[in-house]
Amino acid sequence: PGSRRVLVHDPVLDPIDVQMLGGVAVTVPERTLIDLVRWPATVPERREWARLLVQADPALVARAASWFSRSSRGPGSGRVTRFLAEHGPTGNPPLRTT
Repeated sequence: PGSRRVLVHDPVLDPIDVQMLGGVAVTVPERTLIDLVRWPATVPERREWARLLVQADPALVARAASWFSRSSRGPGSGRVTRFLAEHGPTGNPPLRTT
């Protein structure tokens, strides 16, 4: 049988990390991207959602990197750092020249 434990991540959001869309409070794209990549890969689609966000807004990678550099490090920092490095400042994986 599976575990009956429930793990809830309920961070307190800084007001600067929230914007209103259609009257609904949502996290800004930079925070959303970081959160999608940060948490464990228990939902593999998260990385694909993050990739799609970057595809829709390639400049998001640089903005998210700036946001991440100002935030406190925490769980998943390595995953975030790798994702941002893999997608480079243009949002695309770097070209291999070999």
